[in-house]
Amino acid sequence: MKNLVGILLILMLLTSCTLFETLNDSITSGLRVSQDSYDDATLLTQPLVSAGHHSEPWHMLGFIWKANIPDRVLLIAGTFGVQAITGLEFKIDDTQDIISPKLATQALTQIHWPESELDVVTTSSKIFAVTYDDFVKLAKANKVRMKLNSIDTYTVSTFGKQVGYRTINAKFNKFVLAIQEHSHLSLNSL
Repeated sequence: MKNLVGILLILMLLTSCTLFETLNDSITSGLRVSQDSYDDATLLTQPLVSAGHHSEPWHMLGFIWKANIPDRVLLIAGTFGVQAITGLEFKIDDTQDIISPKLATQALTQIHWPESELDVVTTSSKIFAVTYDDFVKLAKANKVRMKLNSIDTYTVSTFGKQVGYRTINAKFNKFVLAIQEHSHLSLNSL
């Protein structure tokens, strides 16, 4: 009887992990594959999704990859409100390994999301660039501290394989696999 209960618990755990990933994909924006209208290059886009826990500052992260620039991934980093985002850093697995993406655009994107007739939610974001190898480090990491810099301040959120459920966690693996499918780049394992 103990063995049967153990087997049932393991099956429930495996099913719940798959269920969470399926639910994540059904209620959040997923990976899009398209062609660039200018040069016909394959374009992979993961729109902004939550990159932290609900108890942390609200950070969002999205990705863009283009086939004719295969060794770079653009990161769209954002937050709620109107903020002057000045920088982005990632600390990997509580080591001294820090990834500091380069600013790819000076423009600040602000999107107004009408929540109701009375409220409007505004998000601010900027685009940064990392190497494909650094992107893979983020995807494989057990714990990543994401530091979003603003003028005279910063906020920190966490994600990664061993941090607990975060929307962004499931998005990394699918994006890396899509890059592999559309390029010569490879990753040993996630």
